[in-house]
Amino acid sequence: MDALMFEEMRKNADIISKYVKEKGTESEEIKKKRAFIREAKKTALEILDVARKQGFLELKRFADKLQQEGIEGHLKDMLNFVADGMDTAVLEEIARNKYFTNCYSGFGGLEFIIYMYTCMTIRQNVPLHVIEAVIDSMIPDVVRLDVNVNIANEGCL
Repeated sequence: MDALMFEEMRKNADIISKYVKEKGTESEEIKKKRAFIREAKKTALEILDVARKQGFLELKRFADKLQQEGIEGHLKDMLNFVADGMDTAVLEEIARNKYFTNCYSGFGGLEFIIYMYTCMTIRQNVPLHVIEAVIDSMIPDVVRLDVNVNIANEGCL
């Protein structure tokens, strides 16, 4: 990711941190938002697992399943592009365009960046623990600690 996307991550982190402080860390709304990010991280790790164990073509079926579950339609498009062997630079350009034309920010922006990063790394054979560390580094502390504890409790780490 380049400087522009890092700036967007910083903006999203700032929006999220202010939002959490305003609402209170234990409010029901914040618990729902944390669950939202926890699901994004969990889905990202599932995507990587499917690609590694079942192959890139299985990503198309997995993308259909995710869309039926209500996961962002742009993720389905990106996974289909990966399965079709699209060049990573073109995939990144499309993802970046979708991010900016849809004006993502805050929790939704963070979710999209997590999915974008996941799609960029599928074909690069980056170790799973490294990808997970990068995803964790994208999540502000006020959200990340709770996200990781809950995923660990669910047996996903």
